[in-house]
Amino acid sequence: SSRILEILSSAQQYFYQHDIQTTMSISNRDAAQEKRYITDYFDRGARCALVLPVSCTENNDFYREIMQKGMQIVFIDRKPVHMNCHYVGCDNFQGAFDAVWHLIQQGHRRIGFFTYERPDAVSAVSSRLEGYRVALAKAGIPFDPKLVVCVEEFAGMPEVNRYFLEVTPS
Repeated sequence: SSRILEILSSAQQYFYQHDIQTTMSISNRDAAQEKRYITDYFDRGARCALVLPVSCTENNDFYREIMQKGMQIVFIDRKPVHMNCHYVGCDNFQGAFDAVWHLIQQGHRRIGFFTYERPDAVSAVSSRLEGYRVALAKAGIPFDPKLVVCVEEFAGMPEVNRYFLEVTPS
């Protein structure tokens, strides 16, 4: 997303100004690959990393281990659960709350929550879902779990679109 690019761009500019070498790797949502990249950087002498974690739970034991060995990690957008760590992100709860509240103010009542990642796996998604639920509750709109859709649970976007058309007839 654009906010992540802003964070990375600002970090790159700071590092360049302070003559700090940088490397970027993309793990493509593969926790094992993420772990291999971080281990490789550490083995080559790197002692700090900005990490957009694949999940908020999968590599937590690894993160703790490598941080105990001296790697400083700042997590971006997703904060690993049950970890005391450095984290940079936005207020996902408030963003979702504000968006849903705006739709409610426009007269909408059957508002869907759509995500590519499971809320229990990604802290940002969990916070957004909570903001969504609180906005609905504030307006007296009952929470309908059928309106919460995670793409991982479907075969593809056409199936997701059909599902939404079925559960939101208005």
